[in-house]
Amino acid sequence: MNPIGRRTLIKGAALAVAVVKGGRAVEASENPQAARMELINRGDLSVLFGNSANHGTGPGGYCGIWSLTSTHQAHNAFVSSYAGFIFNSHRGTPAALERAGEGGAAFSLQTPSLNTRSAFTVSPPCYVDCETTAVLQNPISAPYLLQSWASYINSPEDGDIHFRHGNRWVRAHSPKHGVDATYCPSTLKDTEDDLRHLSRQERENNFVCGYSQQRFDEPFYYGRIRNMALAFFFDTLENIRFTISPSGGGTSVLPDKSCPAWDWLWLIPDARPDRPYRLRIRMVYKPFTGPEDILDEFKRWQKGLKP
Repeated sequence: MNPIGRRTLIKGAALAVAVVKGGRAVEASENPQAARMELINRGDLSVLFGNSANHGTGPGGYCGIWSLTSTHQAHNAFVSSYAGFIFNSHRGTPAALERAGEGGAAFSLQTPSLNTRSAFTVSPPCYVDCETTAVLQNPISAPYLLQSWASYINSPEDGDIHFRHGNRWVRAHSPKHGVDATYCPSTLKDTEDDLRHLSRQERENNFVCGYSQQRFDEPFYYGRIRNMALAFFFDTLENIRFTISPSGGGTSVLPDKSCPAWDWLWLIPDARPDRPYRLRIRMVYKPFTGPEDILDEFKRWQKGLKP
């Protein structure tokens, strides 16, 4: 996809929404399928949250961050016809989008099987924090409740992500969709613990079942997008899986580039109805100065987490 900045994206969605003072966008009609956006400018970042409506550059169904730009990089970090930070429980649904304080936005959805809410806060200079809560409504037979997110990356340096294992940096590479797609924490000794309850057909039809034998020791990863680093931090190790696809975001018009998917899975073991389960995530988007800077960012965030 073409790199595209937030001005072009907003222009493409102008028929469905009106952007008003303060960067807030409101619905142009009462139609629940109408586009709704919340544009938040804080520090170096401009973050455009949007619902599942068609946002002017492609198909609908992508509820998340429609555009992520920085004063250090004008092009959208995410594929503009899709989105980033897509909570797949909200994907293609009429999840409600609302402003949440001066620097925040929240998506929420109630269904007969699951209630979910993802509250985002944009903080200077380069942080987007997310707290997701999931409440199961009915018992499930699976050993865990699986929740997942997708981010379609706009023409990065390469499709690989980087994480830590054995006190060294690992570069995780998927040669094709579904091969070496999913990476587990080093605390998981046998990948079959994740997969054995699935049928053969379920495994073959889901690319995330292509597990790599590589492990990570700390719950964060980053990738390179032009002069920037895009990193995701998580507050749990045992229940997170990293998932990548070299072609998940489609083709790029830039020579020798692709638009990969950098995703993650959240496994909630022994999930019970009517109990809230919480996951905290920090996204960092800043100029890349080296991997140790990302590690320092993660350590500071992890140290500051409250129970």
